[in-house]
Amino acid sequence: MVHLFPDRPLGRAASPRRPFRSSTFSDNDVGHSQQLRPKPKARPEQSRGAAPVASARFRARVLRVVTSIPAGRVSTYGDVAGAAGRPRAARAVGNIMAGCSDPRVPCHRVVASGGQLGGYGGSISLKRELLRAEGVRVIGSRIRQFDDIRWDA
Repeated sequence: MVHLFPDRPLGRAASPRRPFRSSTFSDNDVGHSQQLRPKPKARPEQSRGAAPVASARFRARVLRVVTSIPAGRVSTYGDVAGAAGRPRAARAVGNIMAGCSDPRVPCHRVVASGGQLGGYGGSISLKRELLRAEGVRVIGSRIRQFDDIRWDA
């Protein structure tokens, strides 16, 4: 292992010849110390395109809506978000579904807009089979006659 700057604190710290105990930085090494500082993470409301962070109350409302979807019917992430009181939080609903491991919540009944299956914590093939077992016609990754079986919360 070759270190390009063995005379600098970072090079000395990474040297395999000496065990690392501690390093001190001088004013001349400010650039190196800046590299070691963790970059501040943006808060979700500041970053563009970040999924909204779901509150515990919103999560509970989402799970209540999803458990009310009858077998053989499906609802979209957007429909569930609207029924839970936040119509623009479809992505948050998707994140809640992805993190839900409660077998009493039929997450497989929540699909993407237009009848696409979307994601599923188990696998898409398991989601497809669960829906088929409930009588939903699925061809590839799309639900057939989606408008007929779409359940509007």
